[in-house]
Amino acid sequence: MIRAARKMFDWIWSKGEWIGLQFPATDYYCELHCLVVDLRPRRKASGIYEEYLAYRDRYQEWRKGGELTAEALEQQQRGVHLRNVKLDYRGFEYWYPTASIFRMRFTLAYWISVMPPGWFLLGSIFFCLGSANKLLEAYGGRIVQVWPNLLGGVAYTVGCYLSYVQLINMPTRKAESLRLLCADWNKVSERVDVPSTIGTVAFLAGAILFQIACVADAAGLGCGLPNFIGSLLFTVGGATWSEFPLSRALMMHPLQIDTICTSRLHRVRLPPSVCFSVFEHCVGIAKRLSHYEGKPTGCILVLAGAELLSGCRRLSNTPSSILRKKITDDTSEGSLRETFAADGGMLIDGQGGEILATKVRFATRPTEFSFIVEGHGTRHHEALDVACGEECVAITRSQDGYVTIFSSEHLRCSPDEARCFRVQDEPDQRESGQFKVVMDRTSLVRFDANGKMDFPRQASDALRSLQAPLQVVAFVGPGRTGKSTLAGQVVGNSLLFPAAKVLDAVTDGIDAVAIQNPGIDGTLLVLDSEGFDNVFAKSRPEVATLCLLLCSQIVCVDYDRLDDKQMTSLAKLSACREALMPSGDVAADNLDPHPPELVVVVNGSRFHDLCDSKTLEKALSSDEGNADRQGCREAVRKHFPCRHFASIPVSTHTDFETQVRALQDIVLQAPLLLTAGSGLLGEFVPANRQCFDGTMFRDLVSRSLALMNNGSFIQPRDVYQSVLRDRDERSIKLALAFFERQLPIEGVYRSGLKYQPGEAMQQVDVSHMTTEARQRLDEVLRRHYDEVERENDKKGQAPIGNPKMEEERVADGPPSYSKIQKTEWMVAGGAAGAFGGAAAGCAVVATGGLALLAMVPGAAFAGTFTGAMLGQGQTQYTKKQRFQRRRRTITNKVNGEVVRGEWLHVEYIDTEEVVDKDDVPRQLQ
Repeated sequence: MIRAARKMFDWIWSKGEWIGLQFPATDYYCELHCLVVDLRPRRKASGIYEEYLAYRDRYQEWRKGGELTAEALEQQQRGVHLRNVKLDYRGFEYWYPTASIFRMRFTLAYWISVMPPGWFLLGSIFFCLGSANKLLEAYGGRIVQVWPNLLGGVAYTVGCYLSYVQLINMPTRKAESLRLLCADWNKVSERVDVPSTIGTVAFLAGAILFQIACVADAAGLGCGLPNFIGSLLFTVGGATWSEFPLSRALMMHPLQIDTICTSRLHRVRLPPSVCFSVFEHCVGIAKRLSHYEGKPTGCILVLAGAELLSGCRRLSNTPSSILRKKITDDTSEGSLRETFAADGGMLIDGQGGEILATKVRFATRPTEFSFIVEGHGTRHHEALDVACGEECVAITRSQDGYVTIFSSEHLRCSPDEARCFRVQDEPDQRESGQFKVVMDRTSLVRFDANGKMDFPRQASDALRSLQAPLQVVAFVGPGRTGKSTLAGQVVGNSLLFPAAKVLDAVTDGIDAVAIQNPGIDGTLLVLDSEGFDNVFAKSRPEVATLCLLLCSQIVCVDYDRLDDKQMTSLAKLSACREALMPSGDVAADNLDPHPPELVVVVNGSRFHDLCDSKTLEKALSSDEGNADRQGCREAVRKHFPCRHFASIPVSTHTDFETQVRALQDIVLQAPLLLTAGSGLLGEFVPANRQCFDGTMFRDLVSRSLALMNNGSFIQPRDVYQSVLRDRDERSIKLALAFFERQLPIEGVYRSGLKYQPGEAMQQVDVSHMTTEARQRLDEVLRRHYDEVERENDKKGQAPIGNPKMEEERVADGPPSYSKIQKTEWMVAGGAAGAFGGAAAGCAVVATGGLALLAMVPGAAFAGTFTGAMLGQGQTQYTKKQRFQRRRRTITNKVNGEVVRGEWLHVEYIDTEEVVDKDDVPRQLQ
């Protein structure tokens, strides 16, 4: 019978487009079919789920006595439609209620944007072609100028018409009811906003008017009015048509998603109606209850007041067993998982945590801004819509495991500031039992043929990569007590340290494994040492002494129970500590500055149920009058002031994992490995302690092994301070190397050279260096600068090119003057007078004027007298001067300096010249 019913409903489902219309099935068969298989996913995938719900509601109404008339069916369908509008206008089922509607809208979108290569693109190409032909007056006349515009108008009209068809069919529920021209604008306005409607209609009307104008232009009837009106309509469409008619669904602002850890939920701002404790508990439930009957589930938890209950629509009439219970009640976990597997969400009182409703749909209302969560489906968007429209917090988890928080306090703001929160767990590696291994198992210490401890090169290189701060924990104790196994369980992987069920020792020397410790954001280095008191191996107490020197925590492991045997082991550790503490007057200055913590572990404890954290203290405080026993306990209390105790039962015990986790917590909280004070013998100041890194620990191991192999006395304070000095030396070398690269000795001349060590000191952490180291660093940098400055001065003194020669002539002593006697003027005057007189006499004789012959001597006398007067008025002097000609070199240097050499004598030059009386100094005339 079940098989027959299933076949019948499979046939009904194959006719899914008409289900509920032509094949009225009964509730009995529906319930029977649901017992066989859940068809809801198949109905949703086929797009008929909403029609199925409508049919189910109509059928239930008919069973109650209602009448299935055509008017009743139409009214019921309209009621379901309006109810869905209130529910989720972003959901896929709302916009595509049936597969035929999806195909119809897909086809319209294809013809609008794709075929043939887009009507609007094709029309734009024709418009450009026609305008270019008209501008360039292309060959062909009006045909090539008008017909491209006509074809472009046709393409635009077709594209706008298809957009109009898409608009008027937005309320259409069936492909058979496709509208081509007239529209029910009341129904259209329910789904499409007014600007998109006006824009689509305006574009269509404008395209038609443009087409009319193009046809008139092709017919030779010039008509500009349609073009003008069409342009106005296109302007209106461009201003109002924000996108396609689906703008209400497509005009979404992507919502920013912030990742938040569970420990930082306080960053989420909650509305007044939601209490943080209830909110935090609901987030934990959403993350934890992710499966039901082996299948992943999703959920929507809405935290709000009871007033939101009136806007919820129930999806099931079956009462829930968790209604009116507290969400914090852990006894309802099974019912919560079942509720999460069903459709719908849960409404929870944000203050008290009371469950108000289950399996409901939440009503939404339009908001100022519409958001979308990219990459998520209906469940996330339903929660987003509720938080946008109501004062609440919506917590949703999709089936893929994403838990997202939508708070109305973060959504009622601008789209740029709105955000939701993706919840992720804290990176707690202990939950999975695994830590990130930063250094695989390495042989830290081995013994050579001579019995000396050796530090392998591989371990030395591996330690360099460990980052500060550093914790060092060593597992010590008698052999074959499970130290390696416990060490592996502490680091999350028991295979990291080898262990075997044999009598011989498995660990030789010390093995080391390093893991990341997220609690300190540093490195935990776990040392697994060889056991002592093993009858099948050598007993080497120096291993325990080395561990006490290297570690910040010692885990002493013994087996079965806490008895005198384990007290003896602790006494041996105390003796090793005593070897590191010298006696005498200097003991107070050289004590170990930071004694390691002691963790006493009883592995495989038979009396685990009787042990607690105070068991070790009770054992150490017992006094039975035995001096040896009392001295052993006193030594443990003296050398290990900080002590812990852990009891680990056998692995089959129910409390085994818990106790291993407790030991793991103790180890993860081990003290940091720190250096001693800054002075070699100065008073120890805790503020000067410096965290170790891998390189410093490597130096500590190397120096400690060298001292122990040489049999030298070890003073822990000096060993740690020597490591600190080595660290400072490395810092000084690093800063100096940077300073040398920044200010090399070689290179060109630098003008304006100054000592500026600040950038070099920033390369190292100067604040962690000792005072002596900082002073030495400054001295080293200053020394390098002085050397650079000297070399720079030498470079500045270098000449530029060949020297130039400068020559000058200077007077060698004052000049001498001698007066010149100018008698030649008198002689010249007399001669001129005599000549004049003779000439005058000749003229007189020739003319017969002998009476005038007596004037000839007078004329000669007058000429002579005039020459004498002229000679006396033009007195001159002879100036004699000796000059020295000399020369020198001029050199231009790199630093801009000009160097002039000494003058060198070349020759003397004697000069003589005649100068007037006015040019001769008066005292020399």
